Amino acid sequence: MKRAEKPVSRLFVSAAAILCAAAALLSSCSGGETAATDTAEVSQTEAAPSGIGLDGYAVIRPMKATGRETDVAVSVRKALGDEGLSVTISDDWVKDVSSLPAEAKEILVGNTNRPETAGISSGLKAGCAAVRVFPSGRIAIYGSDDASLDRACTFFISTFVTGKGKDAAVTGGFAWAEGSQFPVSSLKIGGTDMPSFSLVIPDRATRDERCAAEIIESAVKEASGFIMKTYSEKNAPDGAKIYIGNCSASQAAGAAAPDGGYLVRAAGGDIYVSGSGGMAEAGANALLSEILPADAAGDVSYDFSGDIAGTYAQPELPGPDGLGGMPVALTDQKNAVAAVYDIFPALSGGRPVLRYTFDPSSCGFSTDRTYGTSIDECRLRYSRTLGTYVIGFTSSAGFIGLAEYPSGKKIWETSLAGFGPHCIEYLPNGTVAVALSGNGNETKASVRLYAAPSGGKSSGYDSDMLTGAHSVLWDDVRQLLWVLGSSELRAYRVSGTVRDPKLTRITGAGASGKWGGHDLSAIHGEPDLLLISGAGAFIYSKTSGTVSDALPKSWGVSVSSTKCLCSAVYSVPAAPGASRLLLLTQATKVFKDHDTDRFSWFIMPDGDLSTTAMSRGTVTFDGPAFYKARAWTPDYCRLD
Repeated sequence: MKRAEKPVSRLFVSAAAILCAAAALLSSCSGGETAATDTAEVSQTEAAPSGIGLDGYAVIRPMKATGRETDVAVSVRKALGDEGLSVTISDDWVKDVSSLPAEAKEILVGNTNRPETAGISSGLKAGCAAVRVFPSGRIAIYGSDDASLDRACTFFISTFVTGKGKDAAVTGGFAWAEGSQFPVSSLKIGGTDMPSFSLVIPDRATRDERCAAEIIESAVKEASGFIMKTYSEKNAPDGAKIYIGNCSASQAAGAAAPDGGYLVRAAGGDIYVSGSGGMAEAGANALLSEILPADAAGDVSYDFSGDIAGTYAQPELPGPDGLGGMPVALTDQKNAVAAVYDIFPALSGGRPVLRYTFDPSSCGFSTDRTYGTSIDECRLRYSRTLGTYVIGFTSSAGFIGLAEYPSGKKIWETSLAGFGPHCIEYLPNGTVAVALSGNGNETKASVRLYAAPSGGKSSGYDSDMLTGAHSVLWDDVRQLLWVLGSSELRAYRVSGTVRDPKLTRITGAGASGKWGGHDLSAIHGEPDLLLISGAGAFIYSKTSGTVSDALPKSWGVSVSSTKCLCSAVYSVPAAPGASRLLLLTQATKVFKDHDTDRFSWFIMPDGDLSTTAMSRGTVTFDGPAFYKARAWTPDYCRLD
């Protein structure tokens, strides 16, 4: 999401004033006044380049430097060398940090082991860059992220080095800080400043526990700029802690979550967030909803009045009209419609029954049948904000829309010719996620999160680039948005407001592989699993992060050219209890190369994906040629 930047302002002050101003300037990156937006703001002091000469200095980078830290260190050395100064470069290794001399001619780049680095980085907010000259003679160049470190490097070189020749010098006590302002200026929980808390995960943390910590870390950083750190339990520092998952301290405190649920508890100055599987993330989100609501701003304080506990509750929805049996939606490109069929009669040799059709060109949308012949998604969801079922649909020719169901009345639309919309998801808060493949142009391939529709037209959005983005799916257990690209599966935390939403990638979740990714579906009844289809058919486990074949080889099913593999749970009269239905759609070059007129179905009465006790068959349609066959259900993931 593009945000405007304020003009940079600089204050030139005397060397005497620098010592007095240093602490206040650095505090602009570690606290400061409340801001209405996160627009960039600058606080600086500069002095004439006189005082401590830079000749003979050593540029010090971390022993395990990041690529950016190494690049910046090399840039600083080169800039000084170009001015004719004698400068060396080395890493920060020493056998004993306490043996370091009190004074040294060192330029510290990034996160070194020197005490001066700890001094400049302590309490630094996200997006902050800083340069400081310490009484020890050491000069620290620091940024809270790669971009900020680049800015600090550029400032140091342009201010003190370029064009100064052998007279290049700094002034003792000099301090400069440039940073961003955030909606929340201070954040306290139970009277303790949030930056004082350490996030702690078990020594052998699960992927869910690590993701839960990352969710909290990213949310706090986004709202306040405070940078929290995550530690394993055995390496956790002293002080206040937020324990995530199955830590031994959580067990000792009696803060274990109930089966299938989460628990957030404050005790003894610490906070415990527990839950197994996806409930760890659910607990993290429950804590955030209390301490950092979407409208949080200024000085924020939260005091626990008791435990925060919960379980995943299957949403109770009114039954959609006119459906029964086993409804399946086809993105019928030949006839430029979305068509919903009851396929139950076809499971016993009969014909599928057409129950519903949706043609956007006849429902008030500005699209025409040209777009309809490339329709590639049709998904049913329920909108609590609108009080109605909604249909989300996309066309790779460049159209995206949202309509009421069953009337087809337009809610919202936007056109994106050349971007290749391939999938749409309506989120519980009313925002709309869309996967854009780019139609071969990877500069356009991305995921977008649109603001909640208002007035029927396109609205603001946040986006992130993703090669070959093809599918989006909301996870209402973990409260994450899953996005599938051609060779990468990602998860995003959704934040901000419904009018100004934001996507933040959770790097601890997801996977990569040679999938030729086309579609992403939930496995109903299995909230830990996702179905990935494309060059084949795969299952992804959110808890383990592993990817495996979706269909057992013993079934003898070819999964080449898979466009969609989806699942739903139905009550089948012939089989008591819940049965799982899998639908496999593969391109057979009917109408278009990626279309077909049939899909394979598999029903497992016991719901076990590995079972051989299943029935199977093929449903062939007369007339339609479709890209996907999608189980027509409003549920993100049913647990029954």
